Amino acid sequence: MNTQYTYLEMFLWEQDAWVDRDSEIRPMLDLLTKLGHTFLRPRTLSQKYVNRTDGVYDAKSNVLRLPEVIAPWEEMGLLVHITSMGFVCWIALVPKDVSADPELLFVPHSCDLKSRGWAMQTLDYYAKYGKIAAERKAVILLYCQGGEQGSGIFMDILLELSAIFHIGLSHLMLDLSILPLAGEALPQEAFSWNGIPVMDMTNRWHSRVGHQYICSEINRHNPEFDFQRMKHSTLGREIAKSMYDYEYSYKTTNDPELSHALDARGLTYGEHFCQGGEVPDPDPQGGSGEAAAADLHEGSAQRHALPEPDWVPVLLGIYRNCRLRGDDAAVFRHGNPGR
Repeated sequence: MNTQYTYLEMFLWEQDAWVDRDSEIRPMLDLLTKLGHTFLRPRTLSQKYVNRTDGVYDAKSNVLRLPEVIAPWEEMGLLVHITSMGFVCWIALVPKDVSADPELLFVPHSCDLKSRGWAMQTLDYYAKYGKIAAERKAVILLYCQGGEQGSGIFMDILLELSAIFHIGLSHLMLDLSILPLAGEALPQEAFSWNGIPVMDMTNRWHSRVGHQYICSEINRHNPEFDFQRMKHSTLGREIAKSMYDYEYSYKTTNDPELSHALDARGLTYGEHFCQGGEVPDPDPQGGSGEAAAADLHEGSAQRHALPEPDWVPVLLGIYRNCRLRGDDAAVFRHGNPGR
């Protein structure tokens, strides 16, 4: 390894390069998580379901589904989806006739995830939310954590929710009920939604930290991955350059400077809906030939995927070295099942 090997974009491998590019809503969500662990959690603990042995048990989420608890929600016309991701569990209350782009309330919750009754206790606690969801045809996402440390996995959960139920995320609100419960003041931007204090989190929840940087952060915990060797190499240089050329330089698909950069390469950009999925298409200008398709399964773009507008610079950065021949077009297919 040649530690003297450097390049202009090497600074992108350092955390400081991505300061202020993490989720805009993350600090508030971390605060709600911490306060919830102290002030909300004691209110939700119950022995009501602890000794139950009937029902249907799901080992993945440590959930004991009890028909008498689920039935009232279903009778209101709601689907009750209970699952987990990482060390976080979540419950989605979705109207059976939900629209393509509904109101969506993100509810931070703290409970004992080691108890098999955590989900039934949570549904009991938020009974009035179900009535609101049914009346307004809104979606309620109960984001349940067992500890007081925040996690960025809420971004992945929102994407999964969008993909599973074919809904957009352009009317997204954050429940702030924990703040007054903890004696904290509401932010100035807070407003009341059906009597619930909330704030808008639309287009504020996703991360603009470099995708390849995030991967390197994860891989640094792998003893077989030599980060310094990769960083001081031509491979590290090419990856850093791809981050700089697109992700670091442009925030959104609609950035005029991105359009100019594509024009310089003889490309235009368009989005099309096909079989329930949106297909961004960096098309050769005037191209009419067959597409060279790079299929991306659901979640492959992770926290940068649609429906938010910043994911195209990520894909262009990742595939920046692809060569288009003749009239070929590059088609990136993702799993957001918009309607």
